[in-house]
Amino acid sequence: MKKLTWGIALLPLTATAAAVNFLPEKVPTHYNAAGEIDKWGSRNSSFIFPIVILLLAAFLEYVAVRMDTKVYEDEVSEKRSKQNAIVLRKITPWIIGAMGAVQIVMLIMMCADSHADISNMPIDGLRIYAFIFGLIFIPIGNSISKTRRNGLIGFRLGWTLYNDITWQRSNFFGGVCLMLVGVCTMISTAFVSGMSAILLMLSYLTAAIVVMLVYAKRVYDDERKKESSNNG
Repeated sequence: MKKLTWGIALLPLTATAAAVNFLPEKVPTHYNAAGEIDKWGSRNSSFIFPIVILLLAAFLEYVAVRMDTKVYEDEVSEKRSKQNAIVLRKITPWIIGAMGAVQIVMLIMMCADSHADISNMPIDGLRIYAFIFGLIFIPIGNSISKTRRNGLIGFRLGWTLYNDITWQRSNFFGGVCLMLVGVCTMISTAFVSGMSAILLMLSYLTAAIVVMLVYAKRVYDDERKKESSNNG
């Protein structure tokens, strides 16, 4: 998994190093909500995001190693930490891959908007980004549903952290919600474009978070009632 993650993390940097040779000195570095260029800069600025991707990959691997090697006083906590390290390592390639895909799209848009002979190429960057984000929600949601109670990965609230049951039920439900957000977002990109695709994704995500919060509170209340009944 480490080799896969680092291979994916290095791909955007490699692609940028190859693409920069075909770009002019000045390239578009920012687009407004309408997809119009509103800032130009040096072509070397295209290396910033790939470097950020590498730093993030290193940080996530560092966190996974700490979780995997941390020694606890009780065996249950240690097993829980190791399980979460496995989940984090499974999520990381998807996160890094999504960021790398965004970088590739940015390079294509830079190329298209910097050369007059291909400047009319119809590239809807925001729609592509929405699709990429929608795709990444699916493996992240699936992985979150498999986490164990911890203070780093998953839906971490006072309600979900109350005990193992509230955590498992709430995070399983939340993970399913995230996967549905991903599916709905990808489907939406077939019918809407530009900023509308991003706004729809955000509306799906907001609705999913609200539903997840309501469900987590309900599970928490049920657990509190059970404990009250047992103590009574």
